[in-house]
Amino acid sequence: MKNRMLRALTCALVAGALAVPATAGTANAAVRAPAVAHPQDITTVIAVIQKVYSIYKQFFSGGGGLTLQAATTQILDAIQSEQQTLIDQIDEVAAASVQGCASDTVIEFNDIQHMTPDTLQTFAMNATSCVTAADSLLDTIPDKAAIDQLGYAVNTIGPLAMMARAYAGLTTPGLRAVLLDADNAVVNRMITDADCTWGSDGTIETLEVVCTAYNGNVGVAEKLNHGRPPGQDLYDKAMAAATVNTSRPVSITALTEI
Repeated sequence: MKNRMLRALTCALVAGALAVPATAGTANAAVRAPAVAHPQDITTVIAVIQKVYSIYKQFFSGGGGLTLQAATTQILDAIQSEQQTLIDQIDEVAAASVQGCASDTVIEFNDIQHMTPDTLQTFAMNATSCVTAADSLLDTIPDKAAIDQLGYAVNTIGPLAMMARAYAGLTTPGLRAVLLDADNAVVNRMITDADCTWGSDGTIETLEVVCTAYNGNVGVAEKLNHGRPPGQDLYDKAMAAATVNTSRPVSITALTEI
């Protein structure tokens, strides 16, 4: 892989492509210490969030899908089995206010079926405020590690807030719009074309794009070399490969489920 990267970087420089700024890693480290990677935990968190979104979609899509009660029960089963793993991931969020309200949302959702109407509405509105707070940060913060952790948080509590609002008899379109904005921010800001280089892999036949995520993970996408620059589809494939162990694929899933 190192040789492939060196070849791609060399060819990209010859072709005039932009490389990742050398100070990017330093800037991220200055904002917050790098989180210790736990690939198995991340895989679990991604799986739980994607399962919750799948249940959420079955309810909100209607057409013979799940009832509110059935969807709520299934979501409770999904988050209760991995509640501590979800909270541990939320604890990585640098913004203390979002970290606190996101953890509260996960914990308090366990009692949603036993809340009084007034308590339920308060919980639903507090969960909504937590999502909007995360969304406002995602639109402004420059640090990609922070964007990643906010992506996990907003997609853990987002569907819970939507279900809570439905359970409380509150409207959901406004919150749905906020979630769409947040997930678009995660997808578009965590990695960009500027984090990639392109060129030949050392042969005449193959053209490749090499992308590097903020955490150092590298993604490579290749196609036959027809003497033309790579299209956006090749960039997208390489960026997806580089960010596979981040919240970006969760946000991509969410955009199709919300």
